[in-house]
Amino acid sequence: MTLLLRVVVEMLILGGLAPLLVLALGRGGWHRAGPLGTPAIGLPALTGTLIAVQSPPVVLAATRSWTLSTLTLAAFLFVALLFWWPVLRPQSQGGISPIARIGYLLIAGVPVTIPGVILAFSRHLLYPGAQPTGAFGLTPLADQQLAGLVLFGTTKAILVGLTFVILWRLLAGAEGPPEDGWDEAGALPPPLPAPAWYRRLEEHLPSETLDRRVASGRVPSPR
Repeated sequence: MTLLLRVVVEMLILGGLAPLLVLALGRGGWHRAGPLGTPAIGLPALTGTLIAVQSPPVVLAATRSWTLSTLTLAAFLFVALLFWWPVLRPQSQGGISPIARIGYLLIAGVPVTIPGVILAFSRHLLYPGAQPTGAFGLTPLADQQLAGLVLFGTTKAILVGLTFVILWRLLAGAEGPPEDGWDEAGALPPPLPAPAWYRRLEEHLPSETLDRRVASGRVPSPR
């Protein structure tokens, strides 16, 4: 498996398989993750693993062993689950607030793009001997640079895109009653009753009452 194809598989895990698994596992109880399902664990775990699986020693070893390549992808899936758990966990089930989610995603988008930038703009092979040819007939250097662009662009699209979705839902909730969803914190409290002075404004004034009685003939009109 070339570096480009490997990065594509990792991005499919990060942006597709891992969030779906988190939503499926969360239905059985969000508390089951325990301390592992917290931002303090998920963020550094994904950052460290994403950088580690792109390091030359790991890539060179994975290209020479199918078993090691499978194990690294399985480890990446595990840390991706830890990363998405606090993001997708409902606030009513102990999850973090929408503002905290936005900060979490923005912080996560900074370090995970560093490997992509290095791969995309490097003019030399960082993994010499890892692959004789690139994917789709590309040269090894072109394969490495395209892998960096995919890594950088996909992580930014996933993290920044979801940030805007959360921000849009937050602003929409401020303008109207929130809809049921994964970030719903609970039902709104009942509205407060109107004060007594406001209710008296709706009552008819005495002059209005007298005019109505005169018009109905119950009271003779003054001359």
